[in-house]
Amino acid sequence: MAKKSEKQPVGTTPPENPTIPATTSMTLINIGAAVGLAVLFVVVMQAMGSILKPFFIAIFLSILIYPAVALLVRFKVPRFIAYFVVFGAIVGVIYVLGILVSINVSAFVERLPFYETRLTTITEQALMLIQRMITFDRWGLTKGIDLTAIDPFQYISLPKITSYIGASLGSVFDIVGVVFVILFFMVFILMEADRIPARVTWAYGEANAPEILAVADDINTSVMKYLWVKTLINIATGLLTALVLGIGGIDFFILWGIMAFVLNYIPYVGSIFAVGFPFLMALVQISPLGALVILLCLIVVHFSLGNFIEPKVMGRELNLSPLVVLISLAFWGWLWGFIGMVLAIPITATIKIVMEHIPATRNLARFMSDVLELPAERPPRRRIPIFSLLQRTKRG
Repeated sequence: MAKKSEKQPVGTTPPENPTIPATTSMTLINIGAAVGLAVLFVVVMQAMGSILKPFFIAIFLSILIYPAVALLVRFKVPRFIAYFVVFGAIVGVIYVLGILVSINVSAFVERLPFYETRLTTITEQALMLIQRMITFDRWGLTKGIDLTAIDPFQYISLPKITSYIGASLGSVFDIVGVVFVILFFMVFILMEADRIPARVTWAYGEANAPEILAVADDINTSVMKYLWVKTLINIATGLLTALVLGIGGIDFFILWGIMAFVLNYIPYVGSIFAVGFPFLMALVQISPLGALVILLCLIVVHFSLGNFIEPKVMGRELNLSPLVVLISLAFWGWLWGFIGMVLAIPITATIKIVMEHIPATRNLARFMSDVLELPAERPPRRRIPIFSLLQRTKRG
């Protein structure tokens, strides 16, 4: 006899098989699409790195030098001559720095045998001192171990150092060729900048163009201030580094100053190498006590400029979390090497500013910010309306 089906209460519907809500399925699809686009983005950026690296450098250098061009135009200098003067100054600075680096590196290679001999002597003396320490023998840490027999130069030798320097010089010569590509890009970027407002208005209409140009002005304001402050601080860091090393009698102090200027564009990591290399040179060239004094002086220079003066001058312009900075350094360094680490902060700041103006990504942009507590209401920051300035100078 068939079992009677249970009656459903009045006003209810029979239970259905559980299904995934449409919103959840759409979320999974969106996540999958985002991951796929991210992978495609990395592949494309890595494959086109030889083109995109000089292009991005040209963009940020154009943002950096445009105030100089605009200033010359305000003083009734024709725009073509203003570009010629600025580009001539850039080429002159690069040429002088290249000559200084080439001369110092050549002299450094010639003195490598002396440094290797000196480093061997210092290392042997240090190992013998450790071997004789009673405390280590008492603890049994050196029992049966002949520290003087350790050869620290099985991994560091003159031929290897020379090969590393030769490879670096090859990279420098490649950079010289890239410099001309960058300048070529900059010429067209600056020429096209005058036409961007009209093109945006024509493409998106007069109703949407002001918002798009406002985003561009925000990017210009933040990146320009960052690059100017960072460049001036790095110049001061390089000069003070060279001054400290010159007073201490350290060889190639100009080379170490230039290296400090370049490396300090890389947050956190760059200053470590900018201090470490001169310290090793001082340790080889002079006494350990003198090298320690120079190390302390360099730490004071880098710490005071990087941790006190730079934050006060720059303020919270980029407002990036330190963790976001480290992740961006790791990602762009892996993607594009040293150039990627230099470009990491401007690129990340640009992405964050764009995300702040898109409702769907605004929360993620806020999550990337360096905020310790809920920010109070404050007036909007002063923009540098570069595109309005372009239109005014063009009419003038």
